Amino acid sequence: MWTELFALISFLIALVIFLQPTYLPRLIDFLLGQTPPGPFSWPLVGARNIDSDKPWKTFTQWGERYGGAVSFFLGTEFVVVLTDIKAIRAALHSPSFDGRPLTPIGRTLNKNLGIGLTDGPAWPPQRKFAAATLRSAIGSGHPSTAYGKYSQIAVQDFLEAFAKTADQPFFVRPLIERAIVTSLSSIVHEGQLTPDDPHFPRLMEAYQSFFSASLTTNLLNIMPWLKYVPPHREKYSLLKAAVYDMAQFARDAIAEKRKVELSEAVDGTAVDFVDAFRRELENADRHPSFTEEQLTITAAELLMAGSEDSTNVLLWTVLFTALYPDDQRRIQDLLDRVVGRNRGVSLTDRKALGLVDAFIAETIRFSNAVPHPLPRRAMEDTVCLGFKIPAGTVLITNTYSVHFSEELWDEPFMFRPERFLDKEGNFCPNQNILAFGMGRRICIGEQFAKMEMFMLLASVLQRFQISLPEGMERPDPAKTSDGINLTPKPFQIRCSPR
Repeated sequence: MWTELFALISFLIALVIFLQPTYLPRLIDFLLGQTPPGPFSWPLVGARNIDSDKPWKTFTQWGERYGGAVSFFLGTEFVVVLTDIKAIRAALHSPSFDGRPLTPIGRTLNKNLGIGLTDGPAWPPQRKFAAATLRSAIGSGHPSTAYGKYSQIAVQDFLEAFAKTADQPFFVRPLIERAIVTSLSSIVHEGQLTPDDPHFPRLMEAYQSFFSASLTTNLLNIMPWLKYVPPHREKYSLLKAAVYDMAQFARDAIAEKRKVELSEAVDGTAVDFVDAFRRELENADRHPSFTEEQLTITAAELLMAGSEDSTNVLLWTVLFTALYPDDQRRIQDLLDRVVGRNRGVSLTDRKALGLVDAFIAETIRFSNAVPHPLPRRAMEDTVCLGFKIPAGTVLITNTYSVHFSEELWDEPFMFRPERFLDKEGNFCPNQNILAFGMGRRICIGEQFAKMEMFMLLASVLQRFQISLPEGMERPDPAKTSDGINLTPKPFQIRCSPR
């Protein structure tokens, strides 16, 4: 009997070593106190009792119990979750954590191309190029620039859509998506997408398919073998189709741009990402990572990721204007004083309209719209909070524990935009907002997102009063839809001309 039991135990240990070779080394490190403390993790399945609907709350509780760094296995991946702002800052600014997890999306669907989900020698030049190009294309946002022109088109289309639904309940998300994608496409591939474009429905269908499968994406990133198991197999198929469609849309847009001369701004720079990349392809001294397929994947990625984040935050912002009418009224009073009602809002008004940016910042904090910015991967053996972090460790930052920390915020569970204003009413950014990340992996679309959200929110509140339809149950911000980002449950609003 003991011989059989020993044989069984030996077989199970051998099986674990074969299927999860990192488990025993990490277990030994854990028992010796070399890696961060955390809950016990079972072989192959990992830690238990994680709230699948709100994992950030579980991670916050573990942070309070074990400290600012918590280690455990998620499936077969060794993970360290950071809940302490100082540890998060130190880790996200360290080159040792510039990697991305070896996910099915980045390594299989995107062919290890693009900039958001990849790492390695091609990532630094591609990220640097994309960031500089977008910064140049956006510029000041003046209407004389390509971005400024299309941003004005998007704002006008947005306002006209609101006017058509005046005093009638409607779902605002499609209008937000339409406006954001129109503006964003102008800096990715200028002139290839407008609100009345016949290709627009096709792109939005692919876009919705991708993010409807995003919960499966999260699970696949932890347990890739799930893509062979129903119902994740079907979701993975939808995911592949959506990625293909978005890449094909980018290919078509790039092909259309090849029919015309490379466009230039007044200062001689390219007006959009595609033209800048095309120019680089003609450079004999270019980095070998500049290829046609890299252009396609990055263009699709910029349009997809940038539009989702901005759309989601603006959706929360519109919801909170309806839920907090006093704050809405304060913004409108400020708009009347600074802009009036005889002209449209301009980005030149932004400094004097600090309350608008404060409202957006508080929305990002209070909604916890991005509970976990894209995870990092340790590129080498390193140290965090005095603990050993082995190469290959997946690093997750838990924004909830920071955004609702009583040590960092006064009354964190209250919605208070004024926390981002000084005594003169000027907007004061707070470095404890983590939605856009930190370090070299900080979101390159942050400038676009904040400018676009400011313009759309300020323009709408200048013209319309937003409220909940009569008889409609008050939406609960705590009830969200699952996905990569937290999205409010579908809701309707009512707008009335001011």
